[in-house]
Amino acid sequence: MIFFSVNRDKHILISLQNLNKFLLLKFCVMKDIQTSNPREHVQNIQSEFEKLVDHLRQDVTKVDDPKAQALFETSAEVLKGLSKAFSDYAQKNEAAWK
Repeated sequence: MIFFSVNRDKHILISLQNLNKFLLLKFCVMKDIQTSNPREHVQNIQSEFEKLVDHLRQDVTKVDDPKAQALFETSAEVLKGLSKAFSDYAQKNEAAWK
């Protein structure tokens, strides 16, 4: 929940802690696609993979713990591989998807 308040100078103040939670939730919510076309769902999921990969790679530079850095980078690589599998499915590049 985000709380707004107005100070005596008529400025709107927002609780940053709550705003950060809101932005995180907003970032993590996928589009709700109302179609049976799997390719549209694939594109939606791939888009979210890309966002998460970018987020993980940014976080690698924000933490000092080498194990956490390795975890974030490995997770990004796994998601890139998974995104490629989705792409191969959509483009029918692999025999399994033909």
